[in-house]
Amino acid sequence: MLAQGRRLQQLIADLLLLASLERPANRNLMRVCNLVELNADVLEDFSEAAEAAAVSLEAAIKASHARVLGVESELSRLLINLLSNAVQHSSPGDRVVVGLEQRGREIFLCVQDSGPGIPATAQQRIFERFHRLDPARSRRQGGTGLGLAIAQAIARRHGGVISVHSTPGEGATFALRLPAAGRAAGVAAASGSSN
Repeated sequence: MLAQGRRLQQLIADLLLLASLERPANRNLMRVCNLVELNADVLEDFSEAAEAAAVSLEAAIKASHARVLGVESELSRLLINLLSNAVQHSSPGDRVVVGLEQRGREIFLCVQDSGPGIPATAQQRIFERFHRLDPARSRRQGGTGLGLAIAQAIARRHGGVISVHSTPGEGATFALRLPAAGRAAGVAAASGSSN
C-alpha cells in the first residue's frame, strides 16, 4: 500500500507538471543557461542511480559553452528524464552516453543507450502520455509513463524538439535540438533579472 501510495503521489505530481508545461512559459523565469554546466551537474547527481543499476555513464562533450535561453530547473528535468529512461532500459554492464555539441545556431544534446532498442512502430508513439514499451518493467521501477511526454513538452516550451533513432537490438538515441542563445538573448535576460 505504501508503494502504491508513493506511485500515485508521483503520478499526480507528473500530471500537474505536464499541465503547467502546456501553458506559455513565464519569460521572467527564463535565463541564459549553459548546458555544459547543467549536463555535468545532472550526470554527477545521477551517477549513484546509474551505479546502482550497474550502468556506466559517459559524457561526450564537444562544446565549451552551449548556451540556451530557458528555465534551468525544466532543462535539468528534461535531461534527468532522458537519462532515467536510458538507464531503465539498459542491462547491467551497459553504458549510457550523453553527447553535447553546438552546430551554428543550434545546440544538440543526445542520450544514447545500448539497450534492446525500440521497434519502428513504437517510435511514433514513444512520446505519448502513459505509453510504455514494457509495462511490467516500468511498474517495477516506479515509472509513471509520463517521463518522455514531459521531456518533449519541456523541449517544445524552449523552442526545441526531441527525436528518437533506434534499431531493435542496437539501443536507442534520443536527440534534443534547441536554439542557441545569442548575445541579444543574454543581454535581455540580464536586464530582465535586474528589474
